[in-house]
Amino acid sequence: MLAAGAVAPPSRLEVRSPPTRSGLGGLLRRGRVAALCIGPLSAQTGTFVLPKGSEAIQNLVVDQRLGWQGYDSRGTFAYTPMHVQEGYGTADVPVTTAKLQKLTFRRNNYFSTTIQASSTDLAIHMSTSWRTTEGWSESFKDNEGLDRAQVFGTGGGTRKLDWPETPYVDNGKQPAPFTLAIPFDAPFPFARSNGRSLAIDYWIARRLCTITSGSSTLHQVIWLDGEGTVYGSFANNYSKSLAKCTYSNGQGVRWAGSSTGGLTGKGGPFRSYWNGIPMGTVGVATLSGYGIDSVPNPYSLPIDMKLVGSPDCEWDVGLETGIWLAMVADTTGYASMPTVMIPAGLGGAAFYDQALFFDKPNGTSTSGLIATPSHKWSISPANDLPCVTLYRLQDGFPPALTGTLQPNSAAVCQFTY
Repeated sequence: MLAAGAVAPPSRLEVRSPPTRSGLGGLLRRGRVAALCIGPLSAQTGTFVLPKGSEAIQNLVVDQRLGWQGYDSRGTFAYTPMHVQEGYGTADVPVTTAKLQKLTFRRNNYFSTTIQASSTDLAIHMSTSWRTTEGWSESFKDNEGLDRAQVFGTGGGTRKLDWPETPYVDNGKQPAPFTLAIPFDAPFPFARSNGRSLAIDYWIARRLCTITSGSSTLHQVIWLDGEGTVYGSFANNYSKSLAKCTYSNGQGVRWAGSSTGGLTGKGGPFRSYWNGIPMGTVGVATLSGYGIDSVPNPYSLPIDMKLVGSPDCEWDVGLETGIWLAMVADTTGYASMPTVMIPAGLGGAAFYDQALFFDKPNGTSTSGLIATPSHKWSISPANDLPCVTLYRLQDGFPPALTGTLQPNSAAVCQFTY
């Protein structure tokens, strides 16, 4: 997982500086006056972690914008230059004023591999935005605060940052330590009263690849620990071998995939689809609250389908009045259930899916029912983290004014003050 393919290195790498937005004109934009006089700064020293609550949590989410995207090389992975803004709610900062001296990331310890050393050319600006993280704009400038200042790099330009090798630490379910540090060239004078979100603006000019294999250069990947929307998972919900459960065309029953935007506590769309089905075959998809592992279970599951002429298939979900959705296999043998909306508020719950197709089981002369594999779908809790990311890949000069907004998502950061 340390390399995302090997390609020839570029003939020339260029470090280019993003435009500066300092000066009186920046302070007067949008017709507002900044509250820049924040009074005496705290003399204490310490650290805090944002998003709040991430200190002792081993996450499954990787901050891909700052970590593994932004490769220099030619080809499909040339994402740089790259502009990223990440924001955190100021209400979660435990001090009212502070001079922020350093920003430190930690690797995502979900991956049990060593992250090799590499380098990045980047510039970092910080500010206190008047917008909440929920109200961030797709405009980079609109998210900036009037106290915007460069904390890494000089004169608006980039500086080289060396990322150390970061080994995997087998410490159970505990997160990795904060070791990927960025000492600031100039401290940032934070004051909670200046705004509602702390905005960190990264301009990534290029990544420097350090591993070579023969004539190829391997991209460096930094698995930074992040917070973000966690989608639910699925598991098999059948006990019988499906090797002999086949359609009349001899194809085995197969699950082809799903669209799972509804597997969070906030709800959303969900659908499953299957393939290998004879063209034009009619079927129904069903969603149920019961599967073979439900305890207690009002149904005796699984049901051997020899009762309906398919002795090598089984039915694995509840028979209650649930959601039954008609579908027809297309010319490529795919059948997709209509999209259903999973309602909000079901975080932590689970449901089961399975489909039936009306076909002659392979080797028989009578019509019957073929059952697809069944899955159990677990829904993750709602995720309303006070953080946000705005990013633009393959940015140019002048830089683009807008980017793609990714709510409730950002790197896990430790701030030293």
